[in-house]
Amino acid sequence: MKSAVEREPQRLDLRMKLLETYYAAAATNRQGFLDIVQKIAEQRASLNTGDWDKIAWMGRQIASDDNLFAPAAAQSDEEDLANCA
Repeated sequence: MKSAVEREPQRLDLRMKLLETYYAAAATNRQGFLDIVQKIAEQRASLNTGDWDKIAWMGRQIASDDNLFAPAAAQSDEEDLANCA
């Protein structure tokens, strides 16, 4: 599909189909992405500098509603509430 768009860049129908394909792949792979991120988050202290920032950026694009990708202030507020219970 991508090569077809490159051959015929003026065809909007091909671009739309490619976009739909990418969207479907992202939706299908969302849970897989979250599963891997959860495992990485358990070892977050071992990550290289900047790795979590990159993961969080990707996560906000794919699964912005997940607590792992909430801003740090919101996460610590939730942790504080959990510790109070």
